[in-house]
Amino acid sequence: MKNILLGLLSVAIAYLIGCINGAYILTKILHNKDIRQYGSGNPGSTNTLRTFGPKTACCVFLFDVIKAYAAVKLSGIICPGNSVVNLLASIAVVVGHDWSIMLGFKGGKGVASSLGVGFAHTPLLALSCFLISLIIILLTRLVSLANLIAVFAVIPLCLIFSKGIYAVILYIVLFALCALRHRENIQRLLNGTESRLDLKLKKK
Repeated sequence: MKNILLGLLSVAIAYLIGCINGAYILTKILHNKDIRQYGSGNPGSTNTLRTFGPKTACCVFLFDVIKAYAAVKLSGIICPGNSVVNLLASIAVVVGHDWSIMLGFKGGKGVASSLGVGFAHTPLLALSCFLISLIIILLTRLVSLANLIAVFAVIPLCLIFSKGIYAVILYIVLFALCALRHRENIQRLLNGTESRLDLKLKKK
């Protein structure tokens, strides 16, 4: 019974950590603005980049990566050696980011938080995912396409490098969440109307 309660606590804490939205908090602190009122309205690092520039966007991105990383590691402390709880907590922190209590069950698209989860589990594969995303952004300037391809790419990489069934399940779920949150972007990509990132963004 104790282990079950600790497992539930671990997952709940991970979800609540995920709910702490970096874009919303940091743009309020640094610019006294609500990111949801600007650009696409999405409280994430890409909209922050387009609206407030690279410095704030980098802060937001790192905040969301670190919070997810911390949530996974905390789960390992609360329930050491419990792979199932750690898997659920890893998913929960991204769900918290995507559907945050703090923002009325709305949120970002979970890319940075998924990367943080990746660094907690398979750091080299997460780094590969990040580099793949950067390359695709530089080649196409389509952030949504880069995000989707990069998150999906980790699944076959897990199989190639034999990272285990839990890692494969985790990345399949993270990709499904990413695709769900990017469904409007996917439709625009198919229609050829997706906005491209301006790589000459001015500092703000």
